[in-house]
Amino acid sequence: MKKIVFLLSFFCVTSIQAQVDWFGYYEAEADYADMPSNAVFFNYNKLRLDLGATPTDQISVGANVVARFFNGKTELNLLDYLPQKYHPIMPDGNALEYFPYTLADTLFIDNVYLKLAHKYFDLTVGRQQISPGVGYTWNPTDVFNVKNVTDPTYEQTGIDALRLDIPLRNVTLTAIVQPKTDLKKTTQYYQLKTCTGRFDWSVVYSRVPMQQFESELIPPETSLSRDMAGFSAEGELFGLGVRTEIAMNNPENTDTWKSDYIVGLDYTFENSLYVLGEYFHSDLGSTPSKTGFTDFLSYLSGYRKSLNKNYAFLFGLYPLTDLLDAGLFGLVNLDDQSLMCIPQFVYRAYENVEITGMLQLSAGGKSTEYGFQGLGGLLRMRAYF
Repeated sequence: MKKIVFLLSFFCVTSIQAQVDWFGYYEAEADYADMPSNAVFFNYNKLRLDLGATPTDQISVGANVVARFFNGKTELNLLDYLPQKYHPIMPDGNALEYFPYTLADTLFIDNVYLKLAHKYFDLTVGRQQISPGVGYTWNPTDVFNVKNVTDPTYEQTGIDALRLDIPLRNVTLTAIVQPKTDLKKTTQYYQLKTCTGRFDWSVVYSRVPMQQFESELIPPETSLSRDMAGFSAEGELFGLGVRTEIAMNNPENTDTWKSDYIVGLDYTFENSLYVLGEYFHSDLGSTPSKTGFTDFLSYLSGYRKSLNKNYAFLFGLYPLTDLLDAGLFGLVNLDDQSLMCIPQFVYRAYENVEITGMLQLSAGGKSTEYGFQGLGGLLRMRAYF
C-alpha cells in the first residue's frame, strides 16, 4: 500500500513539472461454473489506472496501478476442478479431498518502468510487459507468461526485468534479464529478430530456473535450470496468415531435449468473417494414462503450458453489426478426446464501453480434462477512460 501511495504522489508531483497522461479502465465481471461437486459463483470489480510521462524525447516513464475486489464464493477447493481419480493419496491411504485456494482482493503496481532511448539502443528498467512469441493461444518460446486458454487475449501481468534492444542493420538483438538472488535463479532471455519479405523471423535462447515440481527427481533446496532454444516465424502466404513457433527445452543434468511447438493459420473472408486455427504439441505434457495430481498442479500453477501433449484450437469471429461481434472457439484435447466449446459475443454499448459474454460447454469422458467440467460462463463489462 505504501508503494502505491508513493507512486501516485510521485506522478502527481511530476505532473506539475511535465505532462502526465492518465488513462485506464473499470471492469466488472461475473463468473459461474457448475462443477460435479458444487456450483461456483463469484464476481469482481477491477480498476486499472495507467500513467505515463515523457519529459524528453529520450526518456519515458510509465506505471499501472490495479485494484481488484472479489465477492461471492472466494474460498475454493482446487480439487473440485480435478477428476476424483487424480486426487492425491495421503499416507493413511485415503484420497485428499480439500486443497484450498483463495480469490484474494488485490491492490498492486502491475508495471512501473523507465525507458531510455539512445541512438544505438533502447533500455527498459523495471516491471514491464514482456510477451514473446507469435502464437494466439500458446507461446512455446515465452518463459515469462502462460496464457489462459479460455481467454488468451486477456492482459498479462508485468515482469520485473532489465531489457536491452539493440538494432543491428536488419536485425534487432534483445536481451532480457530477470535478476534473482543468484545466477542459478536468474532468468536470461536473448532474441535475434529480422524481417524478410512478408515474414518476421526470430531465434531465441533462454536459461530458466526449474520449478520444484517440474521434476520429482530434484532434491529439496536444489537449484537447477533448463535451457530453451527457440524459433518463430509469422507472416502472409497466398493470402493466409501463417505462424509457427517452436521451443526445445533441455533440463539441467539431462541429455534429452523436449519440444513445444505450434502451427497456426488465419484468414479473413470478404464478408469479414475471421477464422483462426492452431495446433499445439508439448513433449512436456503427460499421457492420459499417466496423468497425476503433480501434472495438474504444474499446469494450473502456470509452470507447464498444457496438461497433455496434443491440442487443437479453432476460432471464428463475425461482425453482426457495427456494434456487435459474435464468436465461437473450440479447444480440443486430442489425447483424451475431450472438447471445450465457447460461444461468445462482444457488444460495444457506447464509444468507450464494451460488454463481453462467454458460455463454456464441455464434452468428453468424466475423467478427461474438459469432459469433467460442467457448464460455465462469464459476463464482463469494461469502460475505458
